[in-house]
Amino acid sequence: MATDVTKVVSGFRSAIQDLLVPELKAIQVELKHHSEEFKRVDKRFEVLHQEMNQRFEAIDRRFEAIDRRFEAMDKRFEVIAEGLKRVEIVQEMILSKLDIKEEMIATAAQTKELEKRMDDVWSILKSAGLKLQTV
Repeated sequence: MATDVTKVVSGFRSAIQDLLVPELKAIQVELKHHSEEFKRVDKRFEVLHQEMNQRFEAIDRRFEAIDRRFEAMDKRFEVIAEGLKRVEIVQEMILSKLDIKEEMIATAAQTKELEKRMDDVWSILKSAGLKLQTV
C-alpha cells in the first residue's frame, strides 16, 4: 500500500509537473522579457536624467549671467544715484544764488524807483525856486 501511495503521489507529481513546467517556463520567459524592458526603460530614464541635468546646468549658468548683469546694473544705478545727489546739491546752490540775485534785482528796481522819485522831488523843488544846500 505504501508503494501504491508512492506511485500515486509520483504519478500525481509527474502530471502536475507536466502541466506546470510549460507554464512556469512561459512565466520565466515573460519575466525575463519584462526585466529586459525595465532595463531599457532604466537606460532611457538615465539618458533623460543626464539631459535634464545638462539643461538645468545650462539654465543655472544663464541665471548666474543674469545675476551678474543685475549686479552690474545695480552698481550703475548706485553711480547714477550718487550723481543725482551731486546734481541736487549743485542745483540747491544755484537756486540759493538765484534767490540772492532776485533780491538784488528787486533792490535795484526799488533803488531806481527811489532815484526817479528823488529826481522828481528835485525837479519840483527847482521849479518852485527853492534852493537846497547839501551838507
